[in-house]
Amino acid sequence: MKSRTMRAFTFKRYGKSPELGFENVDYPSPAADEILVKVYAVGLNPIDNIIPGGIFKPILHFKLPATLGQ
Repeated sequence: MKSRTMRAFTFKRYGKSPELGFENVDYPSPAADEILVKVYAVGLNPIDNIIPGGIFKPILHFKLPATLGQ
């Protein structure tokens, strides 16, 4: 079965050049007590642009590569 993909805003590493961008990723698999919602548009919070720089790395623990807004 072919996996379904979606476009996601991701970053691959922390730092001055964090490799920000959109890429195709697999749809998330919701848990038994969750639902999957189809999103047609999103907004980018200014903090989403700061997170990949690493300033919040001690308190926000992302497994890289990370999908912002997830």
